[in-house]
This record gives sequence, C-alpha cells and structure tokens, in this order.
Amino acid sequence: MPQPYRILIVDDNKARAETLSTVLENGQGAFQVMHSWSIDAGIETLCAVPVDALLLQGTCLTDGISHVKQIRDHFESLVIIVVVSKETEAIGKQFFRAGACGYILEEELDGTLLKETIRLATRRKREKTPVLPS
Repeated sequence: MPQPYRILIVDDNKARAETLSTVLENGQGAFQVMHSWSIDAGIETLCAVPVDALLLQGTCLTDGISHVKQIRDHFESLVIIVVVSKETEAIGKQFFRAGACGYILEEELDGTLLKETIRLATRRKREKTPVLPS
C-alpha cells in the first residue's frame, strides 16, 4: 500500500479544520491529517515532521503571504494550497504569486475536488523535483 499523503491544515476555526480533516480522512487511508491553529504553529510543525501538503484557511490568510514566501524558501517541495471565499479570491491569487501551488474556492470545495487537487499538485511538484542517484 502506498504511503499516505501527509497534510497539514492551518486554520484558526476548529470546526472548519475538522470538516476538512474528515473529508480527507474518509477514504482508504490515502491522507494523514494534522492541524495547527496558527501560521506560526504550522511552521513549527513543518520543522518537526514531514509534510506533503499545507492547506491554509481562515485568519492566517491576512498575514500569511509573507509566511508563504518564507515557507517556500525552506520547504521547496511542499505543496501549498489556499482555501478562500469568492469574496477573497484576489487573496488566493496573491498567494499563488507568492509561491502557493494554487487556491480553491470554499464555495466550490468538496471532497473529490480537494483530494484530487492535493494529489495532482503533489505529483506535479514531485515531477519537477530532480531525483538524485543513490
């Protein structure tokens, strides 16, 4: 069985984060989910454990663009996906320009879209990363 995708959700809204977690964990163990309630706590988690993808949502988006640049500099292979509302779609575009792999509109978010976005972004990121001979 392949290794599960290790996902870190950073969201200050516990109920929303748990909903995303439930959506991702509902399946054949393809996703292993962790939570952080602030961007600073998320960065600590990234430094402590391996993570394949980072999902950002909530108030961390207000000051998160500079953090995305910092995270991108230290974790080049990390997939960063931002979840925004239609009203804040411009922020999603700013995150994309800052180094996020993309953004998803929360009004269009469902389990299939979220899982496929993570899988595709992770696969694309891995293909761009050169494989070093052992």
